[in-house]
Amino acid sequence: MAKKRKDGKDNSLTIAKQDNKKKIFLQALTEHRGIVTKACKATGIPRSRVYAWRDEDESFVKQISEVQQIVLDFAEDKLFEHIDNDNVPSLIFFLKCRGKERGYVERQEVTGKDGEALPAIQVIQTTQKPLSTEDDVRDNFNID
Repeated sequence: MAKKRKDGKDNSLTIAKQDNKKKIFLQALTEHRGIVTKACKATGIPRSRVYAWRDEDESFVKQISEVQQIVLDFAEDKLFEHIDNDNVPSLIFFLKCRGKERGYVERQEVTGKDGEALPAIQVIQTTQKPLSTEDDVRDNFNID
């Protein structure tokens, strides 16, 4: 049995139209490599409507996620094309991302050497006002 709208009319046609619009949007999203704004412009569907669909339809969320995976596959394929053509920056990028366990990583350690703890720093609070002028320094250290 078809769902009824608040006004008592059959809602199945409206749902079918909405499902068709979602399908059209997802196709445009794929064609525009996951860029929502471009897909919205191509289909005439407002971003607010897309985000409402996302908030209310788990299936739509999964379909968007699938489009994102397709876009990622495309980008990875392009990266490998560059690597195959001896593009050194692409190779370095790949190794930094996927070769971390083999040491291909640039990082700043926030620990001590080999993961050891950093030495403790003692903070001393004072009520003395900061020395701000040459005269303050001379007076404080008895310099003539």
